[in-house]
Amino acid sequence: MKYLSILLVILTLGFGFNSPAFAKANKANNKAKVVNKAEKVNINTATVEELTKLKGIGQKKAKAIVEFRKKNGKFKKLEDLMLVKGIGKKTFAKLKPFITL
Repeated sequence: MKYLSILLVILTLGFGFNSPAFAKANKANNKAKVVNKAEKVNINTATVEELTKLKGIGQKKAKAIVEFRKKNGKFKKLEDLMLVKGIGKKTFAKLKPFITL
């Protein structure tokens, strides 16, 4: 009976990591990567690493943005970002509040 009680305590503690509170904390840690509106990313000066902090921009798109900028010069307006392969109207609309020139 003593071992059964210990086993129940261990199982209860183990399942505590699947609790909603733990999931919420884990989700908050994952969102730390995402830029908030107060700290906009300058698409004319941002590095690949900085660009990947934007939601929806991974390594591949970030590299494409930097390469486009090297090849064509600085973006003149935010909408020019849609000239980069892989960034269409929907992606741009999601990014617009988080980017600047």
